[in-house]
Amino acid sequence: MSAARSLSLIAIVAFAAACRPASPDPPQECSERDPAARGCEAPANKTPGDPDPSAAALRINCDAGHAPSCNDLGLRRMEGKHGPRDPAAALALFQRGCDARLAAACANLGAMHLRDKDGMVPDLARAVAAFTRACDGGDPSGCANLGTLYGTGAGVPLDYPRAVSLFERGCTGGSAQACANLGQAHETGVAGQRDPALAAQYYERGCAAGSSDACAFLGGCTRRAEASPRISSERSS
Repeated sequence: MSAARSLSLIAIVAFAAACRPASPDPPQECSERDPAARGCEAPANKTPGDPDPSAAALRINCDAGHAPSCNDLGLRRMEGKHGPRDPAAALALFQRGCDARLAAACANLGAMHLRDKDGMVPDLARAVAAFTRACDGGDPSGCANLGTLYGTGAGVPLDYPRAVSLFERGCTGGSAQACANLGQAHETGVAGQRDPALAAQYYERGCAAGSSDACAFLGGCTRRAEASPRISSERSS
């Protein structure tokens, strides 16, 4: 069974300019996720020409308590895959997945609660609660986004040490954005003493993991290092 995915709906660097969200991977079909799950045979029984026959399988699985199916169907409704976008339906599906203790669904739920478009009204308290559940459940994007909230004081007291700790958890878990944020923390001194060399290491890690922001920050570090004057000592004759 493949690991459930998180949809990066927010991408805020706590210590730098706003960054761009990474595009999520396309949803996996029910048969690829869990062939034994109830309802995976549904697509074969659907009427030819159905615009989204596999969604029926995901719906059946979700109704049966299969949290990854709720999460995948929520992603489809959020992204408008094989049908119109329906953020309200996505929110409800992510809630069901989160209630079933799927960390990725909790991360998606938190991101939805930060949306200020598509008729959604931001709810910072619920976003914090969802990201906390996601991070505690092992979802690195949940840790990254929760760290951003603590690093900006959005919905929670401003707490740089906690933000840095959350970025460390997220980066270790594989969140490219968390690595970018952690690099910013070390470059600006929020994490303690300024350490451009350590910041560059985190930027490299985030860049390799797919964060365009980490790549841009790394490029900036490199340019600044190359522009720094080099002082050489002269030997007296």
